Amino acid sequence: MGKDLLKEALENHSSFFEILSEYQLIIKLISLILVLIIASFFIYLFYTSLSRRDLIKLNLGGYQYERRPVLKEVGAVLFYLLEYVVIAPLLIVFWFFGLSIFFVFIAEGASTYYILFICAGIVGATRVFSYFNEDIARDLAQLFPYFTLSIFLISPFNLNFDVILEKAIQIPSLLEEISYFLVVLFGIEFIFRLFHIFFVLKNGE
Repeated sequence: MGKDLLKEALENHSSFFEILSEYQLIIKLISLILVLIIASFFIYLFYTSLSRRDLIKLNLGGYQYERRPVLKEVGAVLFYLLEYVVIAPLLIVFWFFGLSIFFVFIAEGASTYYILFICAGIVGATRVFSYFNEDIARDLAQLFPYFTLSIFLISPFNLNFDVILEKAIQIPSLLEEISYFLVVLFGIEFIFRLFHIFFVLKNGE
């Protein structure tokens, strides 16, 4: 009698762990799907935004209601400066840090400095190509994030939040390097925007 009860208890215990193991597998699969959805959505937003020559299409000049020509022209210049001297650089900073955070999570073996360096290179090269060929800019902006994500997924991995936190803590110590990266990115945007304005005015567009 006692042996039968013990045997039944062991069988029930074994069945419980089998069911638990199946649920863990389902949870892992759902987690993987969610990670892919979130990562792919971020990459999509990143490359569709950064690869456009005109980072923003607010057309603030269209909201002018001043009828006097001189004031209207002054307003147009001010709105243009607001779009491309204030808002556009903020977007570049946003995507630079956004991509850096993305790589911090999935590029576990890379140092914080190297991640920031690579992200600055990707952002800068994408902005250069956006003024010549937006298709190439889109390919470049999505190539490295998707490639790194693929390596992350096919390699045996566990998210090590201690390592991620350690990398995040290192960022304030790299503020000088980050400022150099941003100056270069702003300089690239400024120079190519000036060339674009020059060619637009020259061609009378």
